[in-house]
Amino acid sequence: MQVCKVQLVALLLLSCGSMNSHGSKILVIAPLSGKSHWQFFGEIIKTLADHGHHITSLTSMPMIRHDNVTETDIEFDRSPLIPNTFENRGWWVGISMMNKMPGMCAEALSIKKVHDIKIQEYDLVFIGSFVNDCFFGLLDGIEVPVIIMNPNALFTYFHDIVGNVDFPSFVPVIGLPMKYPMTFTQRLLNTLANFFSSALINFYYHPSVEKACKAAGLCPRDMRSIQDIAAKSAFIFINNVQALETPVRPYVPAVIHAGGLNCRPAQPLPEDLASWIEGSGDAGTIYFSLGSIVKPKDMPENFREVFVKVFSTLPQRVIWKWDEASMPGLPPNVKLAKWLPQQDILGAWDS
Repeated sequence: MQVCKVQLVALLLLSCGSMNSHGSKILVIAPLSGKSHWQFFGEIIKTLADHGHHITSLTSMPMIRHDNVTETDIEFDRSPLIPNTFENRGWWVGISMMNKMPGMCAEALSIKKVHDIKIQEYDLVFIGSFVNDCFFGLLDGIEVPVIIMNPNALFTYFHDIVGNVDFPSFVPVIGLPMKYPMTFTQRLLNTLANFFSSALINFYYHPSVEKACKAAGLCPRDMRSIQDIAAKSAFIFINNVQALETPVRPYVPAVIHAGGLNCRPAQPLPEDLASWIEGSGDAGTIYFSLGSIVKPKDMPENFREVFVKVFSTLPQRVIWKWDEASMPGLPPNVKLAKWLPQQDILGAWDS
């Protein structure tokens, strides 16, 4: 990373604190990122827009309404990228996505709306991590400061990008069923997994993405590696709170912890939901959701029956995020809903 670029980006970010500053033109590239990722990205975008900056967002799921935000919807179906989590677990989920990504990313990169973007006209570029890797090809040779947005904790690969030291001797690798402190055997396995994950990205995934991009004529033949292009990034914003990490570990200044940006005070719940929670009495209420990536419709029937059986034995009421309005054998203490105001539910009750 060049010092002058770091200073330029730092200056730009400091300018966000003043409403009287001149607005900068900022490009956000994250067309293949999921909804939960955009909840983090969106708060960064809205904060910059509130301070007078003009943002163009390259996305496949428009969800931000702001006078200073222009969303360019590439109208790309990213659903084939999402594996069935009940069939692919742990590391197999990531490997399944890696196998699909090169072709899908090249397909998204070929869309005309993407090529109409003139990156050199912008003052700053934000790019979503991991699934948007082939879009780094658009940044090769472009002298515009870049910030990576990472919606979770850092994988080994991102530590390498910013020159942050990884510590497999005491920091469990993401995705492994280990926790601090680890035994000697666990530390050994963790170190091997750390090396494996790094090799998987650098010698399989990124070369596959680069090959697909070049074969389709979408990236220059002499394009540098994604690793080298990404290493030019001035900062990585991560959706994590350093004070809550276990174990505590050091970070270089280029890693910016921005966890909690999408948190807000709880709003009043809809009347039917509020009465359901209040009706649980002293027993309390359980909120059960598998998030936006795991699709309830993919749940095997035997899994669903186990959940139903267990929930029926509980004294608590259960709010279950489910993609159907009804369910066979649903016990009376369980309420289904296709969509739920999660932050309001978690922040509204003290059960």
